[in-house]
Amino acid sequence: MRSSLRSLHAVILHGREWEMFAKSSEKSEMLCEASVLLRQVAEPRVVGESVKSAIARTGRALGWRFSRTREVWYGRARRIDAFEMDRLRDAARDIERTAQRLLALRDALAAKDALFHRDDIGALERALRGLGCDAGPADLREDQGARDA
Repeated sequence: MRSSLRSLHAVILHGREWEMFAKSSEKSEMLCEASVLLRQVAEPRVVGESVKSAIARTGRALGWRFSRTREVWYGRARRIDAFEMDRLRDAARDIERTAQRLLALRDALAAKDALFHRDDIGALERALRGLGCDAGPADLREDQGARDA
């Protein structure tokens, strides 16, 4: 009976233990988010680029030491400071804004004269894929130039 009570008490978290568990869970969520954001900021990676060089490049872009960047990348950091999360979120938002601008430019070129601008549209689509944006191909119909004339 006594051992079953101890095991029951070990399963049920009370007061300070619950707070510690909740903080631990929140910490791991933040660390996971930081790792995902860091990897997004590292994109696009050059073909054949090692993980080590991607970590170094991303760390330089964020103004972080290599060791700090590596610990966050692999989810081994003991903590993530608020200013670090802010920097990661800002960098991810910058990438999103850039992708939106490239998408708008691609669509504008496709609407104007898709056949004439097909090389530029193709380059923009490759850049968008490199940023992780799956927007689909622009409309490159043959009859578009005839309709506009």
